[in-house]
Amino acid sequence: MPVHVPLPPRYHVRINGDNKGPYTLAHMQTMWRRKEITSDTLCWLEGEEDWRPVADLQPKLEPRSREAIEEIREARRPGAGGGKRGKGKAFRSLFLLFLVIALIVGFVVGIVMFINSF
Repeated sequence: MPVHVPLPPRYHVRINGDNKGPYTLAHMQTMWRRKEITSDTLCWLEGEEDWRPVADLQPKLEPRSREAIEEIREARRPGAGGGKRGKGKAFRSLFLLFLVIALIVGFVVGIVMFINSF
């Protein structure tokens, strides 16, 4: 049975008559801060029927919006198409596991050598 992994929301914007995107919410926030998009800019969220003004997204675009933070966390969750962050955690976990095993083996070998020295 195939596993359905939801993709993070992807937004498109219409700037000077040209449709651009798709963009993540984080990229939309950057564009908002840089004033590349305004409240009058039209945007479309994949899966929705109509274009709407960015003003409708403003709560998600403003800093420290709870909705925005949750959406970004969801997008970065491993397996959610959120990029490299999940891979980095997996690599770090494997490295720590290897380190612990190496320390245990070294400790056991040290004890065996100590006991055999008598």
